[in-house]
Amino acid sequence: MTIEQIRLQAKNETTAPEVLTQLASSEDKLIRQYVASNPNTPVETLAKLGEEFPDEIVANPIFDLLLLENPESEFVLVSLARSSTTSIERLEKLVYSDNKNVVIALGYNPSLPDPILDTLVSHKDNWIDRLSLTSFTLNNGYSSSLHPNISIKLLDKLAFHDEEHTRNLVAKHPNISEETINKLTRDRSHFVRATIALRENIPEKTAHILSKDTSRHVRRQLATNPNIPIKVIKRLSKDKDDYVHVGVSQNLSTPPEILIELAKSENHNVRNGVAENPNAPLEVLDKFKTDENKHARERVAKHPSISLEIIEYLAKDKIASVRQALAKNPQTPASILDNLKSDRSKHVRQAVANNKNTPSDIRKALLNNTDKNIFKNKTK
Repeated sequence: MTIEQIRLQAKNETTAPEVLTQLASSEDKLIRQYVASNPNTPVETLAKLGEEFPDEIVANPIFDLLLLENPESEFVLVSLARSSTTSIERLEKLVYSDNKNVVIALGYNPSLPDPILDTLVSHKDNWIDRLSLTSFTLNNGYSSSLHPNISIKLLDKLAFHDEEHTRNLVAKHPNISEETINKLTRDRSHFVRATIALRENIPEKTAHILSKDTSRHVRRQLATNPNIPIKVIKRLSKDKDDYVHVGVSQNLSTPPEILIELAKSENHNVRNGVAENPNAPLEVLDKFKTDENKHARERVAKHPSISLEIIEYLAKDKIASVRQALAKNPQTPASILDNLKSDRSKHVRQAVANNKNTPSDIRKALLNNTDKNIFKNKTK
């Protein structure tokens, strides 16, 4: 069936309920929307579509029947709470509902009047956490964010919340208004301002304001944001604090000419950031090949724009971790890997064995000799 035929099937009120349930999982939004409007769709399926299509659910002819049969059912109340077509009189009652899911559903309604929003924000229950999504990432551990469908009007209200945690959640939300961004740019908490500094769609005006923030943490976070204007990056590169310079050195939008200046820093963390930045010019990498800090040399050894001359130099570095980084680099030619195959460090030899540039006979020899000295550190 073509996509148009499937859409007609989803719209057809004679389509079997089980077929509509299957179509509710379609990747096509219009198909899902038609299923939400179809009176033959099972209630369980409508409930799953309610968050995406609240108005279609309430306008569905079957909804009036459900409203008559069981007006206090959670499905009915949650659907009404979400819908922009629900009367103010009914919304005023729903905001005091004992059912938390109903109160939370109001948070997704884009048409709530201010008095109801105020009541919602000051609700006696700690329902804001229920509007949050908690996810786990390997690097950052548990992370919370407000639900993507929460209304912009409610976000504007929550920006004035007493709790720093709540305001920070608002600052992270992708859909907040420019007015809310402006307010949170001047928030009393530097954590909230730092969150604004990391926004992907940060306004140029906001970036300029935060580049002068009294908190070095805010300026550091801003300095790492690749979406800020070049002139803001330039200003931050001249910041009085090396802690901010580290952020600039790591920024993927920092141009080569600024990285050249930062490469002169006495702070090893700044130099490390420059050495790792893919925009670092060859002259900087060449300078850092002899840097006293091994971590800078390690980053040069990993760099995608490394030259053959630098590769040959670092292949003889006295620190094993530098040679290991070089052995892992896909830019390292077979001739150098051939020299490193007999390195005294097993970690270097293992890296050689795993590099796709290593000739197949050498890789095979290394991988087949795990029980011999090839993967054992030689005595000093």
